[in-house]
Amino acid sequence: MKIRCRREQFFILIAILPLEVLSQHLFNDRYINGKQNKRLVSDQYLKNADVSEQYCMATCSLMKEKCKSINYHAERKECVMNKEAVGTSEDNLIDDKGWRFYPKTEAGDTQERTVKSNSFDLENEIKPEKNQILHFIPVIKTEWKLEVYFQIKDTGSQTMEMFSFRNKETTGASIRAVIKTQPNLKLTIEVYGKVIELPITLGTDRWYKLDVIQHRLMSHHYSGYKVMFMIDGYLEVDERLPTENVTELRDTEVYSCHHLQKSCLRGRIKKFRFRQTASSAPITTRTTLETLSEWNWPWWVTFQAKIDSFLPSGYCGLMGFKGNDHPRSPWFGIHGSNRKLELTLWYMDNGVEVKVPRYYGSITQGVWYFMKARIEVRPGVGYYFVLYIDGNLKYQVPLTVTQLIELTNVNVVPLGPWSPCYGASVINVNYGYLKTP
Repeated sequence: MKIRCRREQFFILIAILPLEVLSQHLFNDRYINGKQNKRLVSDQYLKNADVSEQYCMATCSLMKEKCKSINYHAERKECVMNKEAVGTSEDNLIDDKGWRFYPKTEAGDTQERTVKSNSFDLENEIKPEKNQILHFIPVIKTEWKLEVYFQIKDTGSQTMEMFSFRNKETTGASIRAVIKTQPNLKLTIEVYGKVIELPITLGTDRWYKLDVIQHRLMSHHYSGYKVMFMIDGYLEVDERLPTENVTELRDTEVYSCHHLQKSCLRGRIKKFRFRQTASSAPITTRTTLETLSEWNWPWWVTFQAKIDSFLPSGYCGLMGFKGNDHPRSPWFGIHGSNRKLELTLWYMDNGVEVKVPRYYGSITQGVWYFMKARIEVRPGVGYYFVLYIDGNLKYQVPLTVTQLIELTNVNVVPLGPWSPCYGASVINVNYGYLKTP
């Protein structure tokens, strides 16, 4: 026996389904390139009120070929499902304040995806909007760098999405940034299921630069990944991710704001860049990465290194920051005959050169080590020079500072700046500034 029901009855039936159930159908369709204050005048398949925009989209997807596009009025929560899409002619797409028109595009249809690459560089200012796809990435490897400038113009009362990386294989977003508005403006980043709220309190009407770097930690003490978060060049948070949490991602869509998000960033983003890196291409010869116009305290440096062969005697350079007046700011080297790691720091205080006592530590041939050196400011105490190896504190010494002279024109030189360690490899060199308490 066949059961027949009118379209209105069918709409009532699906309207009682949870949004999470209906949203599963959106995996096969995309509603992108929406047009604000536009409405398509055509034959309507269904019309209903008091539904969300997400519900309207999911219902249209459930209708399959019977629904080709939607008109949605956010204030009235009114949904209109159309039998037609605009196609090549927009004669029937009229101006109508408050309405937003979305054509439906199947996920397999690549006509809307004119840009496909594993990296991207979006220079222009972008106002985040729902269902706005910025890029399509076929494959995201496990090591990458992301940077974006963002500006908050208005706060509102809801959490605002700034961007998200999403694919069908992952529940929710793989990489996502949102601005929490209550009680203060806070930036929260989600990376492979780990949610990190940055400690900085944001303001409105100014540009911030966000850097996120993820790379593999190669050492004999820890196997996994490290992700670092920086605002305006200052390290805010660094976290470790277990290897099992990090996988390659395929067919990833980059949104400025996803359709399931209630509110988008009330502001702008620009200079949105994504690059993929690889630890399989280490630095093996002396290389100047860049010249820093200034290198101010308190700073931090991280890198990974492996020594495959030792010199019979003497020293060789593993990682150096060389200024014209202070050539060891800091400098990592290897003492060949003793097979020791050496760390030194020189600085100028009140016109006097200060040489910090050297650190010497054993190092094993053929093993990757994760090095982190930093200048710390400890409240009520002062400056400390600190070294961590594979996450373990190895060295800390207080520094006498009365009138520090900051460095300029500092060269960043892996395997240098003098007598490079020819039997060494260096990867994942990162550096920046720490915030003072």
